[in-house]
Amino acid sequence: SHAGDCVYMIAHCARKLNDETTQLEYYLIVMNQYPQCALAYRVPNELGLLYLEQGNYEQAEYWFLKQRELYNNEYYGSRSTFDLGVMYAHATGEYAKAVEVFENYIRWYPRGVDMGDLQAQLALCYDKLGEREKALAILREALNDEKYEGYADVYNEVINHIQKGATHEE
Repeated sequence: SHAGDCVYMIAHCARKLNDETTQLEYYLIVMNQYPQCALAYRVPNELGLLYLEQGNYEQAEYWFLKQRELYNNEYYGSRSTFDLGVMYAHATGEYAKAVEVFENYIRWYPRGVDMGDLQAQLALCYDKLGEREKALAILREALNDEKYEGYADVYNEVINHIQKGATHEE
């Protein structure tokens, strides 16, 4: 419906103005009253990110998962899956959950937009879980994969970080 798209645009403008309250209010109107409107497929991930910024991890998780359930296209489905994994890894410290989400991402979206960043995130999570060798293997494999050549500096930085951690523990 055009009304739903208009409501979405109000939320989108509020985002540009950093008005979280209005953004949240209007994105929720889209989801509750106009879930079939043309732009609704973008909303769950936006809500997830908003709630994540506010530290409301339960609601963030709900909306990241809702994205896949309602509008699982390659771009937004993969983004919300990645964002959920990042939340588990960095906000809530649930590394095993993050690994599960990242491994699912690899299965579900082998050409997903976050695959390069995901390698580093996955390695960091394995390291946090005490699986240092697995973490390093992921990064070394990624370094040898030409589709990730733009990430070489990031991967080498993470490898150094993991190896430094190993020397501090000994």
